[in-house]
Amino acid sequence: MADEIMCPECGSKNVVRIVYGVSTWELGQKAEKGRIGPGGCCISEESPGFACNDCNCAWGGEKLSGKKYEEIRRIKANIGRHCDLSSNVCVEVDLIAFRVTWNQGLYKQVRFEKPIDAASAKKFIQRLRQLRVLDWGPRYDNLGVLDGTQWSIEVEFDEVCIVKGGSNGYPKEWDGFCRLIQDVAGRPFK
Repeated sequence: MADEIMCPECGSKNVVRIVYGVSTWELGQKAEKGRIGPGGCCISEESPGFACNDCNCAWGGEKLSGKKYEEIRRIKANIGRHCDLSSNVCVEVDLIAFRVTWNQGLYKQVRFEKPIDAASAKKFIQRLRQLRVLDWGPRYDNLGVLDGTQWSIEVEFDEVCIVKGGSNGYPKEWDGFCRLIQDVAGRPFK
């Protein structure tokens, strides 16, 4: 995707998509390798969508708040607990390849992939709209709990990825979102 985009400043094709929201370890690794540009937690209508790795130019400040559910290409949902590393789960729903990928555990991993059909993908998008996932805030934290459950979701569009997350705090639609992920993956997600 980003290989096809040219920097308006220097003409380089060494361009990356800027990712907004709370960073995850995986996003940090991608940023270190120059595969994404970290955009921070705050997203405004002027936030750039792309950055050049050669000259550090950033551009593409379209209205991110105007994104539509039909434009979602992929959703990655992560949930885990510090004290139980075997329960850490990452589920990716790829709405372009019509595939669900499940990864569970850090040391003894359980992984599987399964296809989904176009009708299931359409229902998935409808449920995301009903759950108002794009309207969720960037962070939900319960500062009164020192350990427990951390979660994040990455909502990927063609030119931008929005990250939302929390630590022991959740949007009011969280239980419905967990049921949606469970329904599409066929395994418990909570």
